[in-house]
Amino acid sequence: MLFRSIASGEPRSGVIGIDRPDGQRRWLLTNCVPLFNNGEKQASAVVTTIADITERRLHEEQLRLAWTVFRNSLEAILVTDASHRIISINKAFCEVTGYSEAEAIGATPRLLKSGLHDRPFYDAIWTAIDTAGFWQGEIYDRRKDGSLYPAAMSISAVHDRSGRLTHYVSVFSDITERKASEARIAYLAQHDALTGLPNRALLHDRLEQALAAAARHDRRLAVLFLDLDRFKTINDSLGHLIGDRLLKGVAERISACIRETDTVSRQGGDEFLIVLTDFNIPDDAARVAEKILDRITAPFDLDGHQLGTSFSIGIALYPDDGTTPETLMKNADTAMYHAKESGRNTYRFFDEAMNANALERLHLENALRRAQEHAEFEL
Repeated sequence: MLFRSIASGEPRSGVIGIDRPDGQRRWLLTNCVPLFNNGEKQASAVVTTIADITERRLHEEQLRLAWTVFRNSLEAILVTDASHRIISINKAFCEVTGYSEAEAIGATPRLLKSGLHDRPFYDAIWTAIDTAGFWQGEIYDRRKDGSLYPAAMSISAVHDRSGRLTHYVSVFSDITERKASEARIAYLAQHDALTGLPNRALLHDRLEQALAAAARHDRRLAVLFLDLDRFKTINDSLGHLIGDRLLKGVAERISACIRETDTVSRQGGDEFLIVLTDFNIPDDAARVAEKILDRITAPFDLDGHQLGTSFSIGIALYPDDGTTPETLMKNADTAMYHAKESGRNTYRFFDEAMNANALERLHLENALRRAQEHAEFEL
């Protein structure tokens, strides 16, 4: 550069990189200015100034990198001044909110306010920012088209070297899909995937709550255990797809027979359980059982197959037949088996005689099995 300046007679400037003995590269800004004697066209000397701009160049690279990240980030970013006026947004902001740069610049973040959060909610956010300089959490905002969306958001306060507040930076992303997935997972954890009815876990929780309410208000409660008659024959002969469709149809008919305050659950296979709350006399539970038996009588039309089925129903009452979920469910199950032995397509209430008979049959079966193993039978 020095020789080119001498040869051309013109000032020259540029940036050059040099490697120091320790291996560190430094960047230098050089300026070469030729000097002429009076009347001479050829420069007689050149004055060269050199400035180390390594730090400045590093800051420029960092700014270029930050701008690239800001512009191409998949998360929406908005920057406001200290007065909360938006001064910069990125492409993702426009994609999430529907607002263009021209519409957003100069406005305030209230542009996105959903109306779902109260004043204390926003007060808590700004208290955290004022005290800690940062807030992170979930919030509902509104797009330009009026639709709402949940956002995972962080807001940071920016200060200059003297500590003066200069900007706020908000980074957020639309988490609608994540929320939907979480809701779906939570739903499947508590509901039967085939019928959509509450599963065992949710039924147990609701039964505990119903028992607590019944105890507080001195009310009755009934647990109905339902077993679909001859379902295994249908499932084995016509296949699982027909069997699943039958179970879904059965679930719909059962649900139509109870109130919104009651709960019907699929326990698995062809077993269902119902919790009836807030009734006065056992006949109320019997009427529900009769309604279910009557509703299930009409055949199901599945792929041209006219399938008829029925229920065996066992009924246990609170507080007569138990005061815990486990006891009531066990006793309703016992009553259901008594209904099956009585010819199916019927219901039976639980009583202690039923339980005693069941234990007697169990002991007899065990005794007969041992007798067979030891060849103790005689004509």
